[in-house]
Amino acid sequence: MKNMASVFLPVLLLSCVDAHAKRKHVAESNDTEICPVVTIRERRECYFGEGWSEGSEAEAVSAAERLTRAKLIRDHIEIRWDENDLRRQIAIQNVVQWKYNYDPESRTACAVAAINKTKVDQLAVESEQFDERLSAVLMGVKEQLDDFPVLVEAPLWRDGCSSGLLGSALVNELESVLVDVQLATQDDENAFHLISKLALGAGGGLKISFSLRPPWGGEVSIGGVNFAGDLFAVPENEQRCCRSDEDVGIEEGHHLGADKLEIHLQMPTHAGVLCPGERVELTILSNKAARVMLFELERDGDTYLAWPNDESPAGIIDSPMKIGRFDVEYLDDAGDLRLLAVAVPETGSFGDLEGSVGYCKLPAPLIASQIPVGAAWDSLTYRVLEPGHESCPDSGESGTSGVTWKIPICGLD
Repeated sequence: MKNMASVFLPVLLLSCVDAHAKRKHVAESNDTEICPVVTIRERRECYFGEGWSEGSEAEAVSAAERLTRAKLIRDHIEIRWDENDLRRQIAIQNVVQWKYNYDPESRTACAVAAINKTKVDQLAVESEQFDERLSAVLMGVKEQLDDFPVLVEAPLWRDGCSSGLLGSALVNELESVLVDVQLATQDDENAFHLISKLALGAGGGLKISFSLRPPWGGEVSIGGVNFAGDLFAVPENEQRCCRSDEDVGIEEGHHLGADKLEIHLQMPTHAGVLCPGERVELTILSNKAARVMLFELERDGDTYLAWPNDESPAGIIDSPMKIGRFDVEYLDDAGDLRLLAVAVPETGSFGDLEGSVGYCKLPAPLIASQIPVGAAWDSLTYRVLEPGHESCPDSGESGTSGVTWKIPICGLD
């Protein structure tokens, strides 16, 4: 955290935290006091929890440590952050086993765990400040909604890449702030969309900027909030995990075309995250009849044409079009997967991109100069978590087919 308390942390917590670094077995024990003694100074510096269990030394100590960890989390962490909040995980990382004692005569173990009081309290204060600033900014959203529902979109980095689990945490945070607002589902055509963009700020801080997209089109900026980068523990390699706007040569992932032609991609995700093996369905919407091409962009630049297909070779959309369902697959080193839909008027042309139908790979990465002048576009970026990830308990090793398909090159036989 970015304040003076962190400067004095090593001195203040010498007796508490340093003792945690190596779990200590307290040899002294008697019939009246099995648990290790915690001094008054140590209690000023840390929150402590105790747990008891019986059995052999190894079994009893292990069980006692599990109990004391759970008690400490319940008493000092769960009351501040719910299970979907990344800040809860940050706080839990500070829980350490401190000391334990085992009495062979009674075959009883007592374990004591601790958590750094300064770190947890400071994290709680910063969380409250962030929530207050967030509420102040989103008051403008509530005023504009009237009786319309709102869909909280998964936040993206300014370059158009997914913000992964950070984005999921922020969606939970935004929805909790909008507790008295009707939340919409992805397929609600009458909903406002709350758009969030993340950017790195000075000194490792972050800024989240908001805009509101009404159901009749357009987009209105409504301000932003700055917060400390370690509040949600943003990984160093979090950004540039996809084929970015800059890589493609476009200024933003959503763009209105000539004559206010507008297109949208919809696909249900868990706030921008999917698990291997999930089955999802993609929908393309356009505010007027248009020809559409849908591309898949991988981080290394490989670009695939996913639509039009043999069933709709002209690629015309004049109402919500369900492109089809597919099973999500985890691809090593592919990064976040990005879908880019480009639309031109019903009688328009895609120039050099014309003529290809069905799934195929472009001979070279898609760049902005290949997008027709006056075209509209929209992109959707999502992250597929690794098989077996804790957020995907049912995925196991699924989602990796192991099959290599020969994909034709677009425009070539």
